[in-house]
Amino acid sequence: MSLCPFFNEECKGNQCVMWSDEECLVVGFLHQLKTGFLSEPDADTISMEAPMIRFERPEPEIPDDIKNSSPESLAAEYIAFIETEFPDSDMGHQYGNFDLFLQTKNLTDRWQLPADIKLKIEKARTLAREEIRKRAETERKLRLETEKEELPSLVNRCRDWAITNGMKRVTVADVDAFILENEYDILTETRRALYAITNVKLKSKK
Repeated sequence: MSLCPFFNEECKGNQCVMWSDEECLVVGFLHQLKTGFLSEPDADTISMEAPMIRFERPEPEIPDDIKNSSPESLAAEYIAFIETEFPDSDMGHQYGNFDLFLQTKNLTDRWQLPADIKLKIEKARTLAREEIRKRAETERKLRLETEKEELPSLVNRCRDWAITNGMKRVTVADVDAFILENEYDILTETRRALYAITNVKLKSKK
């Protein structure tokens, strides 16, 4: 018996699953390949390149009130939107809601916009950010002036609190505890002044 080139064992003749009629299919295949009767397909007849499919996204529809508005008017509308929708929030924390504002105007896809509309929106965003910054700074200055007027009374309460707790001097952590205990909401500048002046009061015992 000869060695089967496919199964690497003795040829089983017509008992093999690869035997057809009077011929071994494996041997016949190898013979045709060797003699050239069985050739590989011509590379020209097979194209390995799949047809290129292009997906073109339709241009987004631009709402008229954005198309016909100036950057200044859009910025003003955004400020009004913030004041209406977030009346109790800190104006200085409202920089990131401009996209939400655009969505309320039915402009949801900002990536396929024409260049002039993109430029208008970015100008409006910048103007709104600057206006918010100015308003937040004004509110902060007004609040600081109010807290400055209330500071002497606040210092006396903090001094009395420290004496009650047997302290001859307060640390920053002590002042924080006093503020937290009394649920005061004061700016960082006022907190620092409270710490410094309270220690002066405790040292002089006045």
